[in-house]
Amino acid sequence: MVRRLLVRFGYGALGAAYVALGAAAVQIAVAGARDKVTGFSGAFRRLLEKPHGAALVSGIAAGLAAFVLARALDAADRRRGPLFRSVAAVDALAHAGLAWAAVSLATGIGGRRSSARPALAWLLSQAWGPGALTAAALVVIAIGAFQLWQGLRGHPRRQLSQRPLGPAAPYAIRIGRFGLFVRGIVTAIIGWFLLETARDADPRKFHEIGGALEVLRAMPLGGLALGVAGGGLAAYGCYLVLLGFFRRAR
Repeated sequence: MVRRLLVRFGYGALGAAYVALGAAAVQIAVAGARDKVTGFSGAFRRLLEKPHGAALVSGIAAGLAAFVLARALDAADRRRGPLFRSVAAVDALAHAGLAWAAVSLATGIGGRRSSARPALAWLLSQAWGPGALTAAALVVIAIGAFQLWQGLRGHPRRQLSQRPLGPAAPYAIRIGRFGLFVRGIVTAIIGWFLLETARDADPRKFHEIGGALEVLRAMPLGGLALGVAGGGLAAYGCYLVLLGFFRRAR
């Protein structure tokens, strides 16, 4: 029961983070500004400029912390298989970084540097590091491809409990499918960054989600691509919020 509440709260907070990120990307695309898309940190900074922004970012941080705790409990659950526990542990670590970004910005103790690059520099300094990073990059690209497939195959239909949504259920499913499809593209681009980082043994080649959006922006009709991607990430965030409220019981 406690874990279920933690997961629901966590999905809501994670969804709010994606909505903020997507809205920031759409705003930059529509304005035609040369502002750089700086990922979640930039989205949180934009939120902090709003009325009650500190409270909003603090609430997102608390929800992300709840999600991290739920995934850590999954990783420690010996009744689960080793693959499930490994994925849960990686998930907990990844979202712990996002939660820390929100906390550090809300409290004013964070910097602007990527937290991933020092870890990648250490990894690449090990003899086995480039090979391990290449394997991780391929896994991330595969996850992106899987998210694309989930969007195309209607995965949200199986995750959302449709009865409480009533007539809005078909629209919620379409939003979820669009969001998963765009999230898959962004995830695959991040995997490509990891692959480039491993190939050149240069942690500066790695960029997080903001860098992935900048890749789309650099394409022909890049402003349109950035706007669509921002809308997709906001849709993914809405889907996660809906999961927090209407996820099928497991």
